[in-house]
Amino acid sequence: MTDVKITDPTLATTLRQASEPMTIWGPEGVVIGYFSPAKPSYRHIAIPLDEEELRRREQDDKGPWIPAEQVLAKLQELKKCTG
Repeated sequence: MTDVKITDPTLATTLRQASEPMTIWGPEGVVIGYFSPAKPSYRHIAIPLDEEELRRREQDDKGPWIPAEQVLAKLQELKKCTG
């Protein structure tokens, strides 16, 4: 990954205040890139996985695998316990 130092204070403030990923547009109306803040809003996190990693995870027979419904039920139970 290449680092870029932001020297424009207004741009630095805008990026620092971001709470979720954003698209960066140039003055010509063309996408320059994407910015993801250091402390993202977790509901927007997407972890890019390539096809090879997806296949590896599908074939992984180590477990136990727990259905999403059971995980959500447990999270709701824990939420009730913590108030």
